[in-house]
Amino acid sequence: MEYAISAVWLCIESMALFFACKAFLKQKIGLKQTVAAFVCALCVSFILNNLTGDFFQNNLYIKMLLSFIIAFLAVSLTFSGAWYVRIILVATWLFIIGIAETIMLSGVSLILGLSVSELVWKKWLYTIVGTASKCVVLFGAWSLSYFRNKKEPIILSNKRLLLTMLFPIISLAMLCVIFNTYKDQSDLSVSAIVFSIILGLSNVLIIYLMTSLDRASRAEQQIAMLNQSMQLQTNSYLALEKSYKVQRSATHEFKHQLQTVHGLLEQNNVEKAKEYIQQIQAAHTLRIFAANGWQVFHQMHLALITVLWGCRK
Repeated sequence: MEYAISAVWLCIESMALFFACKAFLKQKIGLKQTVAAFVCALCVSFILNNLTGDFFQNNLYIKMLLSFIIAFLAVSLTFSGAWYVRIILVATWLFIIGIAETIMLSGVSLILGLSVSELVWKKWLYTIVGTASKCVVLFGAWSLSYFRNKKEPIILSNKRLLLTMLFPIISLAMLCVIFNTYKDQSDLSVSAIVFSIILGLSNVLIIYLMTSLDRASRAEQQIAMLNQSMQLQTNSYLALEKSYKVQRSATHEFKHQLQTVHGLLEQNNVEKAKEYIQQIQAAHTLRIFAANGWQVFHQMHLALITVLWGCRK
């Protein structure tokens, strides 16, 4: 059982390190290769923490140094960035994990009226408190990575964001209430342990649901923008098609009018041709090329007058 608990703690710590690096560094290999590298580092750390002799077990600083080296190698293989940034991230990760566990143990001990040593002797209580502290670090690392890596503005509603942030805090408060019930007993009961596990899984589920809703909201927003763009393009195409039809109709009408004027001039009916042109001008029927409007009409009128003037000469 101790090995299983140690493996779970190492998994949580490794996930927290991954999200922390993802928030500040660029991933240089694929996700599968990254997971494989972190799993290898996790296995080495597990062996270092549980399957080594008394030398490593009794030398905390050497153990921390080796953990730092293993984590730094895993980060260097999977993320690109300045070497000092990677060192700072790994060192900060180790420090936050240690300080979070210390604060959690001290806080729970203070709430229950127990000393830290008494709490540590309560095996399952200590296990759940330690797991909760590591989950808090994981949640913080995930939140940092999630909000820093968003390319679009945050579109979570206030209620969703509040639920995502408050649910872990409420869960910790509920755990404290449960722990207070068992402070005079030797350890937690099976029902309290099961409830604590379910509560932890509920936090994971809430975060997953909020993330899924956020993805769905972004997808709906993108679809709406795409539909709006398609609608604008359709309207532009319809307007262009309508303008083309109007232009074609006006061009056809203009050719017909030129043929009429040409026929009148061939019959030497100059006065009738002039009257015909004046009728066209009065009725404003020479409206072609909507983009040019009256300017095109004026140019066509000048062209007809020039033809008549040439015929008179």
